[in-house]
Amino acid sequence: MATLDLGKLAITNKGEWNSGTAYEKDDVVQYTDGGVVSTYIAKQGSTGQAPSTSGNANSTYWDYMAKGTAVEKMAFNPAKTENFSAVSEQGYFVDTSGQAITVTLPATPSLGDQIQITDFNKTFHQQHCTLASNGNNIEGSTSDWVLTQKGASVMLTYIATGSGSVGWKFTSTSFDDEGNRFSSGDGRAGAQKGLGSKKYMIATSDAEEVYMDGDDMVHKFLTSGTFKVHSLGSDPTYGDKVEYLMVGGGGSGGSHHAAGGGAGGYRANNAFDQAVTVQNYTITVGSGGSQRTQGNNHGNKGGNTEAFGMNSEGGGGGAGSSGHHGQNGGSGGGSQHNSNHGNATGNGSGHRGGNHQSHTGGGGGGAHQRGADQYGNRQGGHGGRGENNDITGIPTWYAGGGGSSGHDHTSHGGGGLGGGGDGNGTPGVDGTGGGGGGTDGTTGTVNYGGKGGDGICVIRYRARD
Repeated sequence: MATLDLGKLAITNKGEWNSGTAYEKDDVVQYTDGGVVSTYIAKQGSTGQAPSTSGNANSTYWDYMAKGTAVEKMAFNPAKTENFSAVSEQGYFVDTSGQAITVTLPATPSLGDQIQITDFNKTFHQQHCTLASNGNNIEGSTSDWVLTQKGASVMLTYIATGSGSVGWKFTSTSFDDEGNRFSSGDGRAGAQKGLGSKKYMIATSDAEEVYMDGDDMVHKFLTSGTFKVHSLGSDPTYGDKVEYLMVGGGGSGGSHHAAGGGAGGYRANNAFDQAVTVQNYTITVGSGGSQRTQGNNHGNKGGNTEAFGMNSEGGGGGAGSSGHHGQNGGSGGGSQHNSNHGNATGNGSGHRGGNHQSHTGGGGGGAHQRGADQYGNRQGGHGGRGENNDITGIPTWYAGGGGSSGHDHTSHGGGGLGGGGDGNGTPGVDGTGGGGGGTDGTTGTVNYGGKGGDGICVIRYRARD
């Protein structure tokens, strides 16, 4: 039977081109040239004839079947630690751990230009990164944009809208806050989630702890510093309002069968109704009263905590032996034999110290409760209870009075809830303003009245929806 050769009836996909393969007409291959992958169809048979030269098809042997497009990989630069001008098609790690940084966007970008900004050390919530608009719109406004969210990473694209306006848009946003991640297609939700929307105030500080709790930003000062309000928001409830907690330093306990120190004065606002303005606020955190040495010594008064034109007075020191009185303060120090208890005389809620009997002192006053009187002939009085507050996101007791010493060196009064020290010379807890415990000061291992606990200032405000 005769055989009829009909030739090649269909194209054949040969995969990636190989220099050693003999190709026939209508064979199809993929070939990479200059980082661009294209598909070619053979015009005639060949071996070792590359489908393209310098990005152009080899017109003798091959033709394009599908021309590839170059994929530009965004180049990332070393972490920036100072103000700088961004260049299109560049990615930047921005390190604000040392200072706030301003990134100036290009003055004459082209449509489709992109810039990526990433929080290098996850410190944007402490010291912000400002995107200077440089005459162009950012999300429809010529105002600068402030990145305030911890771990923020944003992609800006210069685009035209349906109305014909042009400007930078957040085409990708993400952040890392307590393990939660968020992304948005157009950046608007990202802005509302702490990337610097104008709805809420923007502030920074040098507080020891700055973090997000839910939708709120928290600044926790354990030592004195500065709270900086950069701009106010438009929201009528939260745009210029903060909550606060201020506790003065606790008074130290006395020595020699001595009374407990009074807690620092306690002042709190948990209703977002303290108005602030654009300025730098000095925050003073009172230190606890210093420890008194062995002997017939009364305790030392704690330092005042101050913010927003208000103060919480330091707690009064506990009485020492006969002739030393409990000091007045945010909460009063307890009394001792032949002496008077201290009273709560300063700003911030507090209570007086307890009374003595015989040679045993009364407990230091707390924010919620007066110091207890001596129990019986030899048992020291307990420190007064403080107040519980969850402004930091964790319910915590503050401003408890210090307990007094027992006459028999064992029956000491306990410290009040809120960081007050036990009546065995135990210090008040720092960051709570608790009063220090009194001590018998003559025998045993504890010969010094307990130091008062350092105070605290906490500021909280709405930062995102």
